[in-house]
Amino acid sequence: MNPKKIMCNITDMCTIADNKSKEICSIVTDKAISDAEVGNGLMEQTTDCTNAREMVTTVGNAMPDAKVYQYLAEQIRSSKTTETTNPVQQAGLTNLQSRFVDRTIKSVYGMNPYVNIVHVGSLPAEFQYNDEEFQTTQDGKLFYKGKELMNCVVRIIQTISVKTRIEYKCEVYTGGLMLERIVSSGKFTSINWLQETIPGFATKGEKNVASHAIYKYLNNIVARYGHKNILEKEKKPGWIKVNDKLIYLTPCGTIPVSENQIVSEYGQCFRNIESGQEGNIHLFLKMTELTPGNWTAPVICLYTVMSFSYSLLKMADILPKFVLFVNGPRGSYKTSMSLILTQLERTESPKYNLKARAAGLETGYKEYKDAVMLVDDLAPTEELRERNIMQSNLELVVRAFGDGTGVKRNYDFQNEKFDGEQYEAEGGAVITGEYTTGCESSLARCLFVPLKRDEVDVDRLTELQEQKTALTTFLVGYINYLSQRYRDIIPFLKTRGKELRSQCKGLFSNPRYGEYYAQLMVVAELVFKKYAIETNQLDFDQAEQLMIRFNTYIQEAIHYNDRVLIEKSPIVTLCQAIITKITENKFPVVPRNAQIDDARHYILEDAEKWYIRQGDILTMKNEYEAENGIKRVEVTAARLAKDLCDKEIAMPCDEGKTHRYAKKIGKYRYVVIDKMKLNQVANL
Repeated sequence: MNPKKIMCNITDMCTIADNKSKEICSIVTDKAISDAEVGNGLMEQTTDCTNAREMVTTVGNAMPDAKVYQYLAEQIRSSKTTETTNPVQQAGLTNLQSRFVDRTIKSVYGMNPYVNIVHVGSLPAEFQYNDEEFQTTQDGKLFYKGKELMNCVVRIIQTISVKTRIEYKCEVYTGGLMLERIVSSGKFTSINWLQETIPGFATKGEKNVASHAIYKYLNNIVARYGHKNILEKEKKPGWIKVNDKLIYLTPCGTIPVSENQIVSEYGQCFRNIESGQEGNIHLFLKMTELTPGNWTAPVICLYTVMSFSYSLLKMADILPKFVLFVNGPRGSYKTSMSLILTQLERTESPKYNLKARAAGLETGYKEYKDAVMLVDDLAPTEELRERNIMQSNLELVVRAFGDGTGVKRNYDFQNEKFDGEQYEAEGGAVITGEYTTGCESSLARCLFVPLKRDEVDVDRLTELQEQKTALTTFLVGYINYLSQRYRDIIPFLKTRGKELRSQCKGLFSNPRYGEYYAQLMVVAELVFKKYAIETNQLDFDQAEQLMIRFNTYIQEAIHYNDRVLIEKSPIVTLCQAIITKITENKFPVVPRNAQIDDARHYILEDAEKWYIRQGDILTMKNEYEAENGIKRVEVTAARLAKDLCDKEIAMPCDEGKTHRYAKKIGKYRYVVIDKMKLNQVANL
């Protein structure tokens, strides 16, 4: 051995190896004595421990129990048995061998046989350094300028490249064990991370000398390792461009497999699926048949595919900006079906709930780039605080995915190097609930998917739940196709999306629904007319038949939502509430120019207008909704006045440079409502 080459301190490891050897010999001897009736041969061979050290392996390799078993069994078989041992005794000895080996493994290694034992003479090249200041001894002790240094060995096995930093994945050998650690490159050459993360870490000699020596030692490791085995890590999953190739990034790697080693920090894994696997359109069709005869499951499936294609649709200028709201009574399987049709992981229970903290929901956005975030469960509750939290979170998620933007955090007080995260929603979201709520703009950002009891094929749902990989298998093939053909697919999406969008002008009460139709329809055409045909999974006639069916599903869904928006629109409900309460004489109506007592809640009128106090309008709304079982987000009286003015049902009453939504009459402000427009909206 070259005395000027460093051999890392493995004294403790060798001691453990020797102790293990002695322990094995002791166990074998005890067993031999207790089973003396089978002969003395076993006892003879177990008294020799000279070969026990052969059990140790090279640095970094665990010795599995199978290898230990094989070693011990070979040692037993190679021993000489006495001449008096008869065949019966030999048979007994064979059984004893098996029992003895099993007992030895459990006794010596406990429940975890994967104890790393290091052989002094088999250190890999990474542990050998040429440095005049370092010396080593035959037993592996590490010295620096003649002084023993520390009780562990460090080895870099991978460089991890993150956007703003470099990390090293390390193996640390200490006390006969191997520990894995990931350390930032900025901290790697300091003794601190060893002291903080390695149990039993110790140094000898003066503290300053040891720190300097370890600094030099760790720098030497970095210099010798160089830039081998680099793993690139991105924060978000989903579609990225690498070397002019479009690939889908996950925490487990890329689809298709990339030349670069690259993973995402967040996201879902396509587990147990080959990344190069061919697609299976029939699995997609099986999932769409979960609700036989109606459009619920097909629309959810198309929305999932659309969400996994989000970045490509963005490149094609037809960015999806709506969430799917699966609503139905308790026991309708809405959550179970949504899980199996949208999630790759956690298909048994949702990860996010509307009762969670808003910050927790926001941080989840980054996990579902080019994927579907599932948020469960808008359910009735008597507790006002809990109801307000759920409704607030509902608005939060709908706005984030409906606008394609997220919450921008204030990082003014952070240092310049702080890498602040922006919680942007760059995929799709599915919300489940027993009822629907929201203001008109929020309702218009949702596509409602109703589900009644007994509409789900429970047998098929159970089959898909047990299989677990139907969605994953389909998506891997689909993603591989998009990656190979994206240069042709993006122009197709852009051109066809605009054509479909132009066909919908003026057809729906809210222009957003024309966008939703175009986006779902272009995804259906991409799946059937391009992907399925070009991968030879369907012929042209089969694809055409499926397109006709899915076009019907999408139209039914959009027309249903168009009607629901009018029925559920808060402004429509508000107008109906005002008219109903006026008709019921809830508040006395007097002419506009009449003398009034400010203590009484009058409604003033003239030929064309109603004059109603802001607070009385809120009372009308709350009473009407309570009487009709309507649940809405809590709003203020001033907000109602603004909404009526924004819809030109009421008239603003500016005072100088101050913009007002109500007119001061006496001591109170009255909202000035156009009678004709009020009736028109109430009768929608």
